[in-house]
This record gives sequence, C-alpha cells and structure tokens, in this order.
Amino acid sequence: MVVAHAGGAAYHVHNTRSAILHALDVKADIIEFDVQDTKDHIPVLHHDFVLQPDEAQQNHHWLDKRTTFIRNMTFAELSNYSIGQNRSGSPSDKPYPFRRNKEQETIINLDNALELISKSPNNPQVFVEVKSALDLPAGYPAETLAIDILKIIHKHNNKDKISIISFDWKLLHLIHTIDPTQKTVYIFRDPLIYAREFANDMRDLGIDITSLTPQKIIDRLTDGFGPVSNYCLYADYIKKQGGWMLDAYKDDATLPLVSQAQKIGLKTGVWTVDTLTETSKAVALGINAITTNYPDVIVAALRPSSAQ
Repeated sequence: MVVAHAGGAAYHVHNTRSAILHALDVKADIIEFDVQDTKDHIPVLHHDFVLQPDEAQQNHHWLDKRTTFIRNMTFAELSNYSIGQNRSGSPSDKPYPFRRNKEQETIINLDNALELISKSPNNPQVFVEVKSALDLPAGYPAETLAIDILKIIHKHNNKDKISIISFDWKLLHLIHTIDPTQKTVYIFRDPLIYAREFANDMRDLGIDITSLTPQKIIDRLTDGFGPVSNYCLYADYIKKQGGWMLDAYKDDATLPLVSQAQKIGLKTGVWTVDTLTETSKAVALGINAITTNYPDVIVAALRPSSAQ
C-alpha cells in the first residue's frame, strides 16, 4: 500500500485540500494527514502546533512571526490565514521543487477532509495522525485529543477505512479504551532520538522543559513501557495493546523488528520513503505500507501497469 504523506507533500503544501485531491487523483491507497485541535475543539489539518511565518499569510502578507498555539485559536480565527503556499526560497519551500500550489487556501477541518475523501470512487483508507505535545501546554492533553478526534470519526460511515495514528502511545491506549474497535497505527522512532527532537521543538516554542529528562519523555511517549534495546519487545507491546500496525521510521525498520511484527499479526509500515532505493528495501522487508511524499512515483514503481 502507498501512503500519501500529508496528502503528498512533494506537490502541495502539507495537509491542504489541494494535497488531498492530488492524492485521490494518483490513487494512493492511503491518505495520511496531521491533525491539531483548536480552542473550540474542532480538529483541523495542520502539522505544527503554531502557524509558521514562512508557511502562512494574512491579508496576502506573510506573517512576520509565528502565531500563538493552535489550541488557543478558534477555527474561525484560523480561517483568517492562508496556508496554501510556502514563502518562496524559504527553508519550508526549498525541499519541494515540484510544488504546484498557486492559490490561497485556508485550513481544512477533519470533518470536511473525511467527507471529501468519502466521496471519491477510489475509496482510499485514511491515516489521521494526531499531533501530541505529550500533555505539555503546546497542545491538549491526550484525553482531550482522543475524545475530540473520535467524535468526528464516529460521524462518518466509513470508520472501517480510518486509522488513528500517533507517536503518542498513551493517546492510542486511550483511543482503545474509549473505542476498542478503532484501528490504530503506532508510529515508531528510536525513542532517544525522538526525545531529543521533541525537547528541541518544545524549547523552540517557548515551553519550559527544565523538568524533562530523556527518560521521562520516553516513558510518557511509550505509555510507561520505557526504553528497550530489543525492538521486538515494542512490537509485542503494540500487539498486546490492540494496535493494527507498527509504522517505523525507515532507519529503525530493522529486519528483526519487522519480522516479529509480522509474525504476531501486525501490519507494518515505514516512513518517509522518498527514493526508489528506499522503496526497494521496504519491499524486500515485506512492508505493507510505504509512506511517501511522492505517491505517484511510488505507485508507478509498485504497480507498473497503473502508470501505463
């Protein structure tokens, strides 16, 4: 299965309506996008906890600084910003030379995104990635996120096509507690690397991290399971918790981890695969779902007949 990362970020700004439409057009098997929660508890499609100055405009002018946290803004307030383009030549723009965004776009909410996808004859699956600040003030607590996301998903008749995915395993545990039938995907990254990156992100956002340690972050991230050297134990834990898939960063998708996950009945995924060499390695491992910014190219590589 080919997963269109943020709708296919190589061609359109992450998590936009345009990106979703493009992913539908190239017939990605799964459309993935990131979700934040607003002040009025309307889940919206966005990666960061704020709007960044190189990625948002107001009244056709680029922002000169980041906004407050999305959790502090209502959906109506967010709708005053355009996120359809990145500032030309900025660090947000340079990695994506094939971007096609030329129009202004506002943030789409989760309800509307799911409705848009449900109308497609392609009938793709959806990965709703819930962005969690691990209960720090940049975002809502896991309990609030779980309730707000499930409330929207339960409105739609294609619930069997929707998976909730997250780095935050406590959040996924809460999802299972509220709705044991909800499919979940456990995103996996080397926990120590994740702890460093998370701490840096929070510090950059002005969050006080003086009380944090790598151990505390890892324990919270893994819902108390903690650090292990044998990654196969993580697969066992995910299966025990009721997870449907283990979705590993490409460098962490070791043969023992993938083999153990497959042995115990978990689906397996890797992210973010943006070269054909990486695609070949994923295929050799027997990976079920390949997340990529180039869904059209990976679809063509995995299903040659579809490109003809």
